[in-house]
Amino acid sequence: MRRSARFLFWLSVTLIVISISTLGYVAIEDVDWFDALYMTIITITTVGYGEVFPLSAGGKVWTMLVIVMGWGVIAIAVTEIFSSVLSEELWRRRQFLPKFRKMKEHYIIAGYGRIARHVALFLKKHKRKVVVIAYHKKNADRAREDGMNVIEGSPMEDKTLRDAGIENAKALIALMENDADNIFTVMSARTINPDLYIVAPATDRRSRELLYKAGANRIIQAYELMGQMIANAVLKPYVLDLFSVSNFLIEEVLVNEDSPINGKTIKELYSEYGGDIHILGIKRQGKAVQFIPPVSTKIEAGMILLVAGKPEVLEKLKM
Repeated sequence: MRRSARFLFWLSVTLIVISISTLGYVAIEDVDWFDALYMTIITITTVGYGEVFPLSAGGKVWTMLVIVMGWGVIAIAVTEIFSSVLSEELWRRRQFLPKFRKMKEHYIIAGYGRIARHVALFLKKHKRKVVVIAYHKKNADRAREDGMNVIEGSPMEDKTLRDAGIENAKALIALMENDADNIFTVMSARTINPDLYIVAPATDRRSRELLYKAGANRIIQAYELMGQMIANAVLKPYVLDLFSVSNFLIEEVLVNEDSPINGKTIKELYSEYGGDIHILGIKRQGKAVQFIPPVSTKIEAGMILLVAGKPEVLEKLKM
């Protein structure tokens, strides 16, 4: 029997028992419905308040039947009802776990504070698959309200990370409330998936060193970066605006052998896509990034292009 059906069944049984018991008192003792119902409730629950009205011999027999039969039925019904409610909640929270374990190329965000929330919303806006691991219930509830896939638990535990599908994830972003939690999260994630790309913030140089040792690929100096951006907002406001254009993204595009842009020149790309893309740089294996390459540059398999462009165009380039 399904959970909802079992809940309704035992709720109906409870109401039927109470109704029959009440009807029995009305018929036997000729009392009003309210007194009969009150007598039924205190009898079934065995609270010991005493008789509501004088009982005849038949009323006493009926009371014994209500106690023996009614209390047992109600006890079972209450147990089943609470069990059904709890199992429904557990099922609701766990129903997505198998799906998360099977997900691929998704982004796991550990934590859901203010920064983590903005990161998750940005990724979701650009149609990336996101799984949030929320340590606190209030953060988990907020993430669900934002439409995120959520797992409640500690990202420092292997089981939680596995439930989030870390073996097949594209990246982990550790954004817990303190550096120590981020370090342990990174360490646990790296142990499970040696090839995972991991990003984490650091508040000082010591934390930065420990995060690298734990296995992080990229460390963001949060306060330093924010300080630079605030300073640039004053010194170079238009440069800052360049990175705030809402309809353009900056992406890394790996060129494969069967890529539609393999073998073309940058000039040919500009002719094909117009002003919808701009090649900011090229990364060749074993070499430093070449920024603003000449339009005559030929695109080859194995290159990584740093491209600014509209999301729909960038998706075509990555096909």
